[in-house]
Amino acid sequence: MRKGWRYMFLPLFIVLLISFYISFVLASDDAPPPIPSEYWGLVDNGSVQDGLPVEGLVNGTNYAQPSQTLSGYYDIILVGGDKELTFNNDRNCSIHWAAGQACVPCQNKSDCIEGPEDGDAVVVEINGTQASPTLAWQAGFNDRQDLVLILIITYNLPLYTGWNLISIPLQPDNTTIQNVLSGLSGQIVVWYYNASADTWTVYDTAAPFPWLNTLHNMIYGDAYWLSSTINQTLSAQGNTMTGYTIGLVNGWNFVGYNMSTTPMPTPISGLTTPIVVWTYHTDSDEWKVYDTEAPFPWLNTLTEMTAGKGYWIKSSVGQNWII
Repeated sequence: MRKGWRYMFLPLFIVLLISFYISFVLASDDAPPPIPSEYWGLVDNGSVQDGLPVEGLVNGTNYAQPSQTLSGYYDIILVGGDKELTFNNDRNCSIHWAAGQACVPCQNKSDCIEGPEDGDAVVVEINGTQASPTLAWQAGFNDRQDLVLILIITYNLPLYTGWNLISIPLQPDNTTIQNVLSGLSGQIVVWYYNASADTWTVYDTAAPFPWLNTLHNMIYGDAYWLSSTINQTLSAQGNTMTGYTIGLVNGWNFVGYNMSTTPMPTPISGLTTPIVVWTYHTDSDEWKVYDTEAPFPWLNTLTEMTAGKGYWIKSSVGQNWII
């Protein structure tokens, strides 16, 4: 009788043992980490400085191991951190278990880690600045040495009510004038002067007919008269430019300097003189001038050239200006 009693509980013991094993398996991580993916290449054709932190963001979450730029290159190793058998929309696994599918229960969203899938866009940020193009998440992918990343810079240019003499201190990702002006409010009017053709073109957000607008793009190196009905900020996003050449004609040229603030006459020191430079400050309703032939230094009221300003430059000859 006692022997039968012991055997009677044996099936129950086996069931409990199997249940414990299943619980242990389900409570553990479902799988080893996947093979990481490595991407590397130049940044801005190798012009970026060393030691800048590199991150790879998928929907705002960084999936890259700590890395820094070196010798103009970036190196980014992407790691998933994904528990493939957890599901935010089925945290207790009832749906998957009912369908006979593998699933690991998780208590809350932070426990249900669902990492990127192949093909997801990875936004690379270098020192907090977004780079272009984006990468495509691909497990186990290595040595994309041919991919050059261009840092995307955002520049905020204050505009005042009235006419502003401006330039765009970077090359916009999308140069169409509608895109460049997309964040502005009120009526905006922009005029541009092409010195080579001696022609004016215009864009007016209130133009009754599209064909009246003859100015279609805003680009690096050009100056613009921009009229705003309110004080506001023009935010432009694009790429930095170095060693840019502007062809000056004999006479008046409408250009942007677009470098960091530099005292006069350094910005024009490489040009054949005489040179006359004019700019307008809307906030103070004031014209400022620099003339290389001025008889007295105090006649020159323009003491520096800076990014975001537009300039009228009168050249005595046709020549190239490298900025």
